[in-house]
Amino acid sequence: MFAALLSCLLYLSPAAPAKLSIPTDTIVVRGSCWDVLSGKNVIASISAVENGQNRFLGQSNATGEFSIRITDATKELAFRVKGYPTTVIPISKNARVDTNARFRVDLPMIMADSQQVRQAYLPAVPTKHRSIYFQTQDARAFRRIPATVCFRYASSGRTQCVDISADATPTLALLNATEKITFEVRAKGYQPYSGTLTDGQTDEELYVIKLLMPNNVLVASYELPANQKLDHFEFRHVADKNYTVRGPVPPPTLGWNTFKPGNTYRFTATGQNGEVVADEQFRMEPGWTFVQFHAKPAAGARLMSIDLAKPTYFDSAVLYFNQSEYALGEVSKRKLDSISWRMIKLRPLMAQVTGHTDNVGPRSLNLTLSEYRTRVVSNYLHKKGVDPNQLVTCWQGPNAPVASNDTELNKAKNRRVVLRFFSK
Repeated sequence: MFAALLSCLLYLSPAAPAKLSIPTDTIVVRGSCWDVLSGKNVIASISAVENGQNRFLGQSNATGEFSIRITDATKELAFRVKGYPTTVIPISKNARVDTNARFRVDLPMIMADSQQVRQAYLPAVPTKHRSIYFQTQDARAFRRIPATVCFRYASSGRTQCVDISADATPTLALLNATEKITFEVRAKGYQPYSGTLTDGQTDEELYVIKLLMPNNVLVASYELPANQKLDHFEFRHVADKNYTVRGPVPPPTLGWNTFKPGNTYRFTATGQNGEVVADEQFRMEPGWTFVQFHAKPAAGARLMSIDLAKPTYFDSAVLYFNQSEYALGEVSKRKLDSISWRMIKLRPLMAQVTGHTDNVGPRSLNLTLSEYRTRVVSNYLHKKGVDPNQLVTCWQGPNAPVASNDTELNKAKNRRVVLRFFSK
C-alpha cells in the first residue's frame, strides 16, 4: 500500500523551506489538512508548543500541502484554519527515530458551521418545554452513532444528560426554555464536542452533531535493507495472538481507533524467503506517535528507506469526469454503490484511489483538481460505510495520461479516477 502511495507523492514538489540552523533531533513532517465533507485541502497555520512556549512553524502552500520540522522539544502541534475549530495534537516520538527522518500524515477537519447543524423539525408537537431533538453522526462515514449529550443550565448550574440512539428517528430532549444552555456530546471512539443551544429558535428543532474520530495516529517510516522485498507485515498487541493490521506493504499512517493509547504493540516484517527482517515494539501515546522501524541487514548490506514490494492488484474500475469538474455523475455513483457494497462485505479488500486530469491549464491547478476528484470518490465511499483504512488515496494531475491529449475524445479519457483493488 505504501509503495503505491509513495509513487504518487513523488509528483508533488512542496516549496523548499528557508535555510535555518536545524537542531540535530529534527524530523520532517509533510502532509495536508483537509475538509471531511468536501474533500478539499484547506490552508492551515501550524505552530508548536516547545518548552512551554509557542513557536510558529509555517503554513500550507497554495495546494494545501505543508512541510514542517519538529524536534524532541515539540510536545503539541496546533493547526489553525479560518472557520474551523483549532486542532491541537499531542506529539510523541520513539527513541530510535533518525535525524531528518521523513514522515507523512494528513489531518481531517470539519468546519464549525458543519459540525453543529440546526434545523426546524416537523411535525411540531405543542409542549411546555423546549423540544430539542438530537442526532449524532460519524463526520467521515455519515452513519448515525449512539452518544450521550449532557446539557448544563447557565443560571442554576444543573446538568441533564440524555442518551442519543443511532436510530433513524432523532432523540427528544425536553429542556427548560428560560435558561441559556450549553451541551457536550460524547460517543465511544470519537472526539467530544461542546456547543451552545442558540437563542431565538422555534419550539421544535433538530440538532445534527458530526463527530470526528480521535487523532490517535501511528505515523511511521521504515528503514529496511536495500532491495528487500516483503511478503507481509503485521501489527499486533503484545498480549494478543491475533494481528491488528496485516498486509503486503506497511502504510505511512495507521490510526482512528486502530491503536489504543497506553498500549504496547509489536511490528514484524517478513521477507519473501520467510525470514523475519524486522521485529520491534512501540508504545502508542495519545495524539501522533512517530515511530521509525528498522531492520538488521546482513553483513555489508546497505540500509535504505522504503524499498517495499508492490501489492498485487487483481481488479480495477474507472470513473470519468467533465472538463474542469470533480462532481460525481450518476453513472459513477452507481459504480461506487456497487464497489462500496463489495468492500463492506469484504473488509480485507483494499482500494488505491488515484485521480487524473487532461493537460488543459496549468499543471499546479490540474494537480489540485485531481486531488479533489480523488477526495470526492473516497468521501462517497466513506459515506456508504467503507472503512477509511481500506482506502489509499493519491493524485497525479496530468502526469499519467492513458491517451494523447490531441483530441477532445482523448482528453475525456484522461479525466478520470482509477480504483485498483488488492487484499490486505
